[in-house]
Amino acid sequence: MTTSAIAFIEARDIVLVLDYSGSMSYDSEFGAMSSYNMGKEAVEGNLDDIWNTLVASGATYSDTGKLKFPTGGYGKIDSAAGKYISSNDDNYIFNALDLDEVDSSGNLKYPFPQEGKNYNGNLNGQPTGNTNKSLWKNYIKWVRSNSTVKNYGYKKMYGYRTLMGYLVGQRKKNNQSEDLWRAPIYPFHAMKEGVTLFTEFLDGLQFGDYVGLVTYDDSSRVESVLNDDGILDTVDLGDELITNRYGDIDTIQRHKQASHYAPYTGMGYGIRDAKELLESHGRAGARPTILVMTDGNANRSPSGWSLPGGWDWDEITDFDGNGQADYSTSSRDKQYAFWQAVEAANLGYTVHTMTVGAGADRNLMQAIAKACNGIWIDAPGGATIEDMQAQLLVAFGKIAANVPPAKLLADPESDF
Repeated sequence: MTTSAIAFIEARDIVLVLDYSGSMSYDSEFGAMSSYNMGKEAVEGNLDDIWNTLVASGATYSDTGKLKFPTGGYGKIDSAAGKYISSNDDNYIFNALDLDEVDSSGNLKYPFPQEGKNYNGNLNGQPTGNTNKSLWKNYIKWVRSNSTVKNYGYKKMYGYRTLMGYLVGQRKKNNQSEDLWRAPIYPFHAMKEGVTLFTEFLDGLQFGDYVGLVTYDDSSRVESVLNDDGILDTVDLGDELITNRYGDIDTIQRHKQASHYAPYTGMGYGIRDAKELLESHGRAGARPTILVMTDGNANRSPSGWSLPGGWDWDEITDFDGNGQADYSTSSRDKQYAFWQAVEAANLGYTVHTMTVGAGADRNLMQAIAKACNGIWIDAPGGATIEDMQAQLLVAFGKIAANVPPAKLLADPESDF
């Protein structure tokens, strides 16, 4: 009597749920020095990296071809640490920094380095006249009056670090600062690097996994197209919203930035969209999987929503079996995210979670993973930006390698 069998790996449909809220740039802002204990040198170094990356990008204004980030800076804004000007008069400072200078043709020498976009998403062109002056004066006012800048020795210091700090902290949306997607802004950049590694792992594993992409902030959306004004790369997934076109998924997410669309954190909306995407576009026989990537600080949910009447924290989050909840929250926004994840798990979906950034809500994300048969991986950051990025790359590798166990199938032609 003989028999034989073959082994196969069950493919996954994996929807990445990525946090595009404003807090995903916090580790690169001046406030990270105190709020997240990132260390002054670490934040300064990151601001320098942001400036150097934007200079190296060679980005130009859409209508003039002039460099937005020239190596020589802008008038007397010509160093990382900056030039100190004691005045509180914005007009005086504007002139003292030589930002009013024009060339022999009467064109501005130092236009504000981002042009912004109009309602239709089209670039506005190089700032001129009163628009240019207003943009520079808003930066000037921030540098001379912001308390966080003052606390770390940069009050009235007009240089590359405060300019980058202003763009990242005050003008972070894509329709305000169209080039920040190019820069290493944390923890968002670490997430982007991690997703790139994740897609490369999946491509190398060759287990037939497919990937979809959902992003969230004030609201959420399925990402399938990239055709932003000023970006040469274009992508259109068409109806392939869950796909093995890993490179296209990666291209879309690499051209985004923290607070790309809006600043708030509707995590539950993102999980809801991922669940609906798997329901509508998941492949028959594939293992439905959701990976939520966030700093975990949910602060948006539907108006008037509340947990269903039968919800019991003691039952749902009793992870140690003692009859009492190991996690609960009174925040409706976090409750909504948790409920959406549990609803996905009730459909048989696996929900993995990953926290990034020094200020993340780790308790929430760990509890979601435990309640939804997933794994939780933490990339806390800490003393240096480099540490956080290294942690995140390892974390994505673990998720990518967490494939379902191989199954044995009896050979249909077996004599057994």
